[in-house]
Amino acid sequence: MSSTRQRLGRSGRNEGEPAIVRFYLSEKEVTPQTPIQDSLHPGLVQTIAIVNLMIFEKWCEPPIVSKLHLSTLIQQVLSLIAQYGGVSPLQLWQVLCQTGAFHQVDQALFMKLLKQLGHEDLIQQTHDGLLLLGVKGERIVNHYSFYTAFKTPEEYRIVTRGKMLGTLPIDFPLIEDMFIIFAGRRWEILAVDAERKVVDVARSPAGKVPSFAGSGGDIHDKIRQEMRLIYSSKDIPAFLDRVAVELLQEARNNFYRAHLDRHSLLSDGDQTLLFCWMGSRVTNTIHLLLSSRGLSVGSDGIAITIYGISKPVLMEHLQALVKQGPAEALQLASVVKDKAEQKHDLFLSEELLCWNYASSHVSTQLAWKTLNEIVERQNIMFKTDAER
Repeated sequence: MSSTRQRLGRSGRNEGEPAIVRFYLSEKEVTPQTPIQDSLHPGLVQTIAIVNLMIFEKWCEPPIVSKLHLSTLIQQVLSLIAQYGGVSPLQLWQVLCQTGAFHQVDQALFMKLLKQLGHEDLIQQTHDGLLLLGVKGERIVNHYSFYTAFKTPEEYRIVTRGKMLGTLPIDFPLIEDMFIIFAGRRWEILAVDAERKVVDVARSPAGKVPSFAGSGGDIHDKIRQEMRLIYSSKDIPAFLDRVAVELLQEARNNFYRAHLDRHSLLSDGDQTLLFCWMGSRVTNTIHLLLSSRGLSVGSDGIAITIYGISKPVLMEHLQALVKQGPAEALQLASVVKDKAEQKHDLFLSEELLCWNYASSHVSTQLAWKTLNEIVERQNIMFKTDAER
């Protein structure tokens, strides 16, 4: 939503000229071989959801206030030390955390960060307690690239049997035994070397190849929930052209044909699809929860795909997750191999990476609530279907 508003703000700047945005989408023709997720035309429906929320509800994504932003905090620590020549740890914490933007970082976590920066030779401490730039810190601060706080997604080398297939910019969690699509083929991840940025894979011919749609950022829960309302509705938005109206109707027909108005689990060959209708953080958390139970899981747009498992068996796993209560966020974050996402994350220890990742991408309470609702709804549907 925020990205759409930004683009819309670049038009209609002349006096008396309206701001206009046009969306062009490419949708594949639906055939008997088309994956169920693609037959729902999620790109089209997500766009309709964004326009509805923007025009009729005047809504925009709120910031995630729980984020720690440790990479940017490292940059600011080095900046203040460079600016003043030397700063005490207490002064740094008061300026940056207690009264500054990083209020989610408490003193204990901040001290762990400073010790890690010292271990990496970014900073050093004098006998009277002042913090100075270390040798590596001086080199980083004096380079022109220091003034930007962001970076592009990391390029990972995709390798099979010692042969390099190519590189892929990856900004989603990598877990062993999960599946990715590369060069139009489906691969199973055997190992991830986050330090060397290498992913070792093997061909996986079984099952259908899922489709991964590119995304400009994380999707908020409200957008996914609006999408579900659009599938269930009969209203035709006035801003759609003729072809978009036809595709929307096709998506709705497929939605009801798959009984997604009543069910959250859907069998698809040797795999089961889980539709939780929640945003990226909750979907990612559920993905990690299922992976931590030894299941082969893949994220496929609006659904989570669990390979080689039936609906009843998956229900047993979901019921077990609900019974155990909300998971420990740091424990889930430890499952992810590629947690270093931001510019200065490479200087963080594994513990700090887990804290940082969990604050941005894990929502255990909401994930547990979502799973609880799914299990209750499925139990009701199973009982109703049995009575019929």
